[in-house]
Amino acid sequence: MKWKLWLRNLSVSAPRVAVRTQLPWAVRATLAAAAAALAVIGLLAVYQYGRNIGVPVDHAEVLNELERTREQLRLAKEDRDRYAAAAVQSENQLSIERAAQNQLAQQLKAIEGDNARLRGDLCLLRKPAASGIGLPRRDDPQLQAAARWR
Repeated sequence: MKWKLWLRNLSVSAPRVAVRTQLPWAVRATLAAAAAALAVIGLLAVYQYGRNIGVPVDHAEVLNELERTREQLRLAKEDRDRYAAAAVQSENQLSIERAAQNQLAQQLKAIEGDNARLRGDLCLLRKPAASGIGLPRRDDPQLQAAARWR
């Protein structure tokens, strides 16, 4: 028999059950409104407390600190600009020195080439003297031709 009652409670033909609260709806609404009001008051208190954390009381002190900070910023910018100008000037000087060094290297190569050519000419002029013919004279046509060739 219990089995039939249990099956009947699980089926469509089960008796309807109404669950009633013990408090009327007006009391429940009043309690919900009071809880919401307490939550809002608590949130406002936390917000005001957070807004006032670390805030100095004296407004003039805040303005003075702001002015000091602005002055420090201005000095830092001036230092930065001065150092940047010095860096640009140093880079320009370095590029000028590099160009001068390259130019001196080119001149040195040209002088070394002239030196080698002159040594070759000197060897040409000394060959007759080394063979025993004697030193060439200034009015020698070969010497004049070599001098013109230079």
